[in-house]
Amino acid sequence: MKKLIAMLLCMIVSLSLALIGCAPPSAPPTDSTEPTDEFDRDTKIDKGKTTLFISNFNGAFGEKWLKAAASRYEEIHKDDVYEEGKKGVQIWIDNAKQGGRDIISGMSDSRDAIFFSENFYYSDLVSSGKALDITSIVTEKLTKYGEDKSIVDKLTGEQKSYLETKDGKYYMLPHYQGFRGITYDIDLFESELLYFSSERDNGNDGFIIDPSEQKSKGPDGEEGTYDDGLPATYDEFFTLCAKMKELGITPVIWTGDNQVYFTEFLAALACDYEGLGQSMLNVTFDGVATNLVNEVEQTGIVSMMPETPITANNGYLLAKQAGKYYALQFADRLLNKQSKYIDLRSVGALSHTDAQKTYIASRFLSTENTIGMIIESNYWENEADDMGYFKTMAKQFGEDRASRNARRFGFMPFPKATEEKVGEGVTLVDYLLSGAVIRGNVGQEKGKEYEKALALDFLQFLYTDQSLVEFTLYSGCPKALNYSIDSIKDKVSPYTRNVFEMRARADIVYPFCDSDMYADNASNLMFANFYHTIVNKGQGNTPFQYPSNAIYKDGITGLEYFKGLSVQFSKEYWDNTYSKYYN
Repeated sequence: MKKLIAMLLCMIVSLSLALIGCAPPSAPPTDSTEPTDEFDRDTKIDKGKTTLFISNFNGAFGEKWLKAAASRYEEIHKDDVYEEGKKGVQIWIDNAKQGGRDIISGMSDSRDAIFFSENFYYSDLVSSGKALDITSIVTEKLTKYGEDKSIVDKLTGEQKSYLETKDGKYYMLPHYQGFRGITYDIDLFESELLYFSSERDNGNDGFIIDPSEQKSKGPDGEEGTYDDGLPATYDEFFTLCAKMKELGITPVIWTGDNQVYFTEFLAALACDYEGLGQSMLNVTFDGVATNLVNEVEQTGIVSMMPETPITANNGYLLAKQAGKYYALQFADRLLNKQSKYIDLRSVGALSHTDAQKTYIASRFLSTENTIGMIIESNYWENEADDMGYFKTMAKQFGEDRASRNARRFGFMPFPKATEEKVGEGVTLVDYLLSGAVIRGNVGQEKGKEYEKALALDFLQFLYTDQSLVEFTLYSGCPKALNYSIDSIKDKVSPYTRNVFEMRARADIVYPFCDSDMYADNASNLMFANFYHTIVNKGQGNTPFQYPSNAIYKDGITGLEYFKGLSVQFSKEYWDNTYSKYYN
């Protein structure tokens, strides 16, 4: 009887989760039947106030951060007059899921003054002439908000170089940050003793025997840091996967429906091997390549080419980067059908949100194998929370066990391809190209002359330290600027704290530069696009776009896939595509 009740409970929970997974994105405020939202803001346009319209890409990062900031801004300016006969300002949020290029095409005719989105190709934005010059708010010190620095002081050197045009102007600010990687379940790792021990010959296959046992140094090679006990190398990662299988745990899941997620993960893994400087060669084509593979012997020994200057003329040689080879070897081992390290829905039609839902629920439902890790981006937890998955599980299994802040997840530092690489630190890729821009013709409409100054002021307000911290408080994610979240550490999830700790230690690759070659071909030069291949297995040349499908479904080895990169990105292809940029 107890078994039957348990099965029925699991069916109810599974059905609840399935229904939530089909829920549409949150509707615009105009559809609300409530007079105010969770921040006590009007859900109808107040004609007695001046309205500033904002377009927000309401995806994984949500809209709460923007509502919270709008609420504070409206309170500060509640008595200000921008238009005759009106008092105060209302920030109106138009939620949309338009990428940067779609926004640029329709920007001039939009009612929205400010746009927050992703996949902005900056050269398209600047050359279109449709974005407002925002240099004044970017470079002036934020003294009116109690800060002695400017927004530009919060950017990295790479960001400044990219965003500042040749005539010293800024037209866009970075928005949120997205890193592909591996999330692991800290509670599961602790309860099942899945951390590596500092004593490899301890009689437990190198894993800790007791929670108090000293852990290994992890991939950073330092004792007493956040990655202690985690796999330091690819070999250790797959030892971990084998241990999980032995314990009845499915090691890894990811979306099968969006295979580019896995490709972007491999690109991030390759960049971690290469480091910031070598990774950026794939964008700048200006520097010296130090890790080009000459040959891979049957024994697996890799020999390297001499250091090679890279320019636009020979960028095709970067198909031979060792980081790409080792990342594809990682994929080869992970997708091995005999090892059974993955949830098979990862090579099926599983959506990314269903993968999140399955991962979260697997610890509690007897109908699911517990899953140890998910390959996703750092924003997945917030996306799953917005979908209601944590709330559903907490309702069924208790706030203290299953709520977002009760669950302990970690963003796993990438294991290193070889022992020699241990201790080199972490390199992350911010691949989303997100940004904030203001419509270039804002304030030109008769009677709306106030709009330009208001838009500039509100955008600057959103890049104060208080607003950046608030973004993290409500999204659990980082904005792509330098700031501290020490003031809210006890209010965010363990996962958010973990991401920020690793971000603080990492070199971050921003895959953009200001060269003409990149500006004209930005979408083609995204890291994931370097994983198109052409493989010859005796039946002619066959193109493949996604390593996961090619390896698991078509039997292509990681080495074959790697060699095929140089067939796809041949000298002939490169000459035909990029010769106009040659020196």
